[in-house]
Amino acid sequence: LHISLTRPFYLQEHQIASFVSALQRQMATLDTSSLVVAFGGASIYQNEKQSRSFVALDVDLGADRIRRLLELVDAVMVRFSKPTFYADPRFHASIVWADRDAADGVPADTGRLGDMARELPGIQVDRLVCVVGDKEYAIA
Repeated sequence: LHISLTRPFYLQEHQIASFVSALQRQMATLDTSSLVVAFGGASIYQNEKQSRSFVALDVDLGADRIRRLLELVDAVMVRFSKPTFYADPRFHASIVWADRDAADGVPADTGRLGDMARELPGIQVDRLVCVVGDKEYAIA
């Protein structure tokens, strides 16, 4: 599972090392070793182009700490002239997606899935990574 803290964006190859380094410096200011998340429901999301729909588990426990991480990530995004995350973020972990045509068959009622999500135990976040293309960089 993953929880995104950025919108999709592009970096030029010569920017990658300095971007990753800036994220690492920002994250070093926080203790992320005890970050635990738990889910409080489920929702259906669409990407900005509305070409895909996602069924996701909504973060409840841990959302405040993730919001602090987001503030640090957004600061780096601004420094690199990249778009910041949404003004009113809803942190979630996508569990399934479908393209626009297939999504027509996805039921809009996520009530039962939300009930199941609330029963899941908290999950210890074991790493923060930055994914650029097909490469993953350890951030914390």
